[in-house]
Amino acid sequence: MNELMNYLTICPGLKRKWQAAFPDGIGREARALDWIQKCTANFRTHSLRTTQDGLEIQLETLTDMLPFLQATQNPPPEIGSRSLVYDLGPWK
Repeated sequence: MNELMNYLTICPGLKRKWQAAFPDGIGREARALDWIQKCTANFRTHSLRTTQDGLEIQLETLTDMLPFLQATQNPPPEIGSRSLVYDLGPWK
């Protein structure tokens, strides 16, 4: 098991929830995706997806996490609270 853990790294990320005051819709998702793509332009993203609850972005490297948090501090009004997420995997 320890040998396996040597090959696994943490894939950090951020989950943002939709604001309840804003209705569902393609416009909301398009604006949010445009914003997050601009914020992550200088980072190596592993995944970016929208869900019914909000956005989830995961990075390839842990060292990008602090600048990523700083870059995403001022979201559009459609996006509400944030939480950190991580997943174990064979990422870079």
